[in-house]
Amino acid sequence: SLSLLKGIRSSLVEDSIKAMFLAVVGILIVPWAIGTSGGFSSVLGGLGGMKGTFTNLFDPMVAWTFGVSISISLLSGITIDQQQWQRAFSMKRDVVKRSFLLGGLLFAIVPIILGLLGYVAANQALKVTVGQNQLAGFSVLVHFLPTIGVVAFTAMVLAGLTAAGSSALSAVSSIGITDIY
Repeated sequence: SLSLLKGIRSSLVEDSIKAMFLAVVGILIVPWAIGTSGGFSSVLGGLGGMKGTFTNLFDPMVAWTFGVSISISLLSGITIDQQQWQRAFSMKRDVVKRSFLLGGLLFAIVPIILGLLGYVAANQALKVTVGQNQLAGFSVLVHFLPTIGVVAFTAMVLAGLTAAGSSALSAVSSIGITDIY
């Protein structure tokens, strides 16, 4: 319905809302947690991982177990994502390259900033209890922030995920609106 009324703009508006939520997490919540944990030294203390064995980023073990697989999934995702194709074809030809390069740069900032929480969790001196590795960042927030910070982070992440799902549904529905309606 929103796609019928607003077309690709509905998807772009939803992605803008998602970006704002993620920006708040990256600009406010993550630095707050890092500051409370002891500052940037708490990040540096976890650079080797929980066991302290991954101190060299160019170690082939790090590259093959994590770097290559993540890089392939992130790079291939953009080529098969219908939303990205719709955005590319809805733009003026002369701004597509610039828009996607800027968007890629902005997107890269999010996992880097959120990844800092993982390094804090890996810092053994801080004694952060991590139940599952996927929840390491959340464990840091629970350990170092008051409840309001954890609730705000959770709400912003859920809002961002909801906007991402809604944007995907909008992209799919725009195909139906164009082809059927």
